Amino acid sequence: MVSKQVCVIGAGPLGLVAARELRKEGHSVVVLEQNHDVGGQWLYEPRVGCEDSEKGATPEVHSSIYASLRLTSPREIMGITDFPFLVKEGRDMRRFPGQRELLLYLEDFCEWFGLKEMIRFNTWVEYVGMVDVPKFGNDMKWVVRSKERRTDNVMEEVFDAVVVATGHYSQPRLPSIKGMDTWRRKQIHSHIYRVPEPFRDEIVVVIGNSLSGTDISMELVDIAKEIHLSAKSLEISEGLSKVISKHDCLHIHPQIDSLCEDGWVLFIDGSWMWWLNFQMISPSQMVGLNTRLLSLQVVVVIGNSLSGQDISMELVDVAKEIHLSAKSLEISEGLSKVISKHDNLHIHPQIDSLREDGQVLFIDGSWIFAETIIYCTGYSYSFPFLDTKGIVEVDDDRVGPLYEHTLPPSLAPSLSFMGIPTKIIPFPFFESQAKWIAQLLSEKKTLPSCEDMMQSIREFYHSRDVAGIPKHKTHEIANFEYCDMFGDHIGFPHLEEWRKELSLSTVRNANTNLETYRDSWDDLELLEVAHQSPHFTQLGPEAFSL
Repeated sequence: MVSKQVCVIGAGPLGLVAARELRKEGHSVVVLEQNHDVGGQWLYEPRVGCEDSEKGATPEVHSSIYASLRLTSPREIMGITDFPFLVKEGRDMRRFPGQRELLLYLEDFCEWFGLKEMIRFNTWVEYVGMVDVPKFGNDMKWVVRSKERRTDNVMEEVFDAVVVATGHYSQPRLPSIKGMDTWRRKQIHSHIYRVPEPFRDEIVVVIGNSLSGTDISMELVDIAKEIHLSAKSLEISEGLSKVISKHDCLHIHPQIDSLCEDGWVLFIDGSWMWWLNFQMISPSQMVGLNTRLLSLQVVVVIGNSLSGQDISMELVDVAKEIHLSAKSLEISEGLSKVISKHDNLHIHPQIDSLREDGQVLFIDGSWIFAETIIYCTGYSYSFPFLDTKGIVEVDDDRVGPLYEHTLPPSLAPSLSFMGIPTKIIPFPFFESQAKWIAQLLSEKKTLPSCEDMMQSIREFYHSRDVAGIPKHKTHEIANFEYCDMFGDHIGFPHLEEWRKELSLSTVRNANTNLETYRDSWDDLELLEVAHQSPHFTQLGPEAFSL
C-alpha cells in the first residue's frame, strides 16, 4: 500500500471526514483550518465582518450560520455510519436540533477519533499550486503556502496530494438587478444575517424562495412590519402559504425588476413598494454589512431559500413590513399556510428593478417601498487560493472539469474536491467520497484513463443541457443512486432504506407544514426502524435516548 503526504484544506465536516479516512488508509495527513476550532460553517460567529467589504471579495467571516438556525433534516439521517448523531442529556435533544448541537457532534467525532492532532488551527491558506514536474520526476507535487493568523508566520510545504474541503456556503451569490448599485437602502446577503431584532418594524424584501429564504422570512414575521418574499418562480409550498396566511406584514413578490434611488422597489409583475426614510448603502458594502446598522423599517428579502424563509419568519415580529421576493414563487402547501397566518408576510414574483428612492418593482407590475433587502440567493464556489494553471475553473458555479464532481482528470488523484455536490444526504456521501479518494491515493483503486474521464464529464454536461438544467445547477444531484454509486467505487454499503425514507418523509412534511415540520412529524415507524438498525445498535441500546 502506497502512503502519501496529504494536505486537507478545511476542518469542517468535509475535512474531518477526509482526514479520518486518509489516515485509516495509511497516509500522512495535515489539515489546515483558518478558524480556532473545528466545525467550518457550523462554528457560529456572531460578528459579520467589516462594513466596507467589496462585492465579490472573500468574506472576512467564514460562517453563514444564523443564531436560530435548526437542521432541516432529522439527526437520525445525519450521522456518520459508525458514529451516529445521538441524543445526549443536557444538550439539544430535539430531532431537528439547533446549529450548536451539530457543532458539538463534530467536536465529539473529532475527539473520539483523535483527529485534532492532525489539525493546524488559525492557519490561512494563501496559495496552492503545482510544483514543476522535473524536480520530482513523474510524481506530481503541490506547494502549499499558509500563514499563521496570530503571528503572520508564513510556511511553504510540499505535498503529494491536496484535498480541497472548504465547502461552498461562504461566498455570497448575488443576482444582477437593474438599479441595485444606486438603491439608497440597506442591502445584505443572508451570509451576514444573524438575528431578527435589527429588522424590528421594518419593511423587508427577502429575495429567494429556497429553504433559507422561507426560514428567515418566518423568523421575521413576529418582528418586522412587513416581509415581502420575492422569487423567480412562484411555486409556493403549502408550508410557506400557511406562514403567509398568519402574518399581515409578510408579502410575497416575484423577482425584483429594479431599485430606484428615491426608495421605490419595482417587481417584474408591475407591482411596487415604497417608503420614506432611508439611508444610502451600495451593494459593494453589502457582503460585510454589520446588522447593528439595520435600524430601518421596511425590509425586502430576496431569495426563497431556506435562509430567506427563516429570516422572513424571524422578522415578522420586528420589522414594519417584510417583502419576500423570489425568481420562483411556486408556493408549496406549507408556505401557503405560513402566509395565511401572518398578515405582514407577502409573496411576490421576481424583482424587475430597484429605484433610488427605495421602490422595488416586480415583474408583474406590482411595487413596494422597502427599507432593507435580504438576498437569500445562495452561494458560489470559490477557491481563491488554488492555482491549477487554468485546468480547473469555476464558470457560473460549474467547477470543472471534475470526474464524478471530485477529480480533475489530468490532475487526478493528486488533487481532489470534497463535497461539491448538493442536495444529497451529506455525511454518508462524504464518507464514500473520502474513502474513494484515500484508496485512489494508496493505489488500492484505479481510475479510468484521462480521456475516458473527460468523455464521462462531457456526457454528463450534455445530459444536463438536454434536461434544461442551467449551468449554475451542475452540481445539484438530488439522487440517492448517485450516493450509492460512490459506495460502489470502494465496496461501501448503499444508503440504508430508512435513511432514504426519512429524508423523503421530511421533505413531504416540510412542504406541507413549513412552520412545524421540525417539531411535529408522523414517521415514528420509520424512526423505530432506524433505531433498530446497525447504525444505532452497534453501540448498544444504552448509548442513546429518545
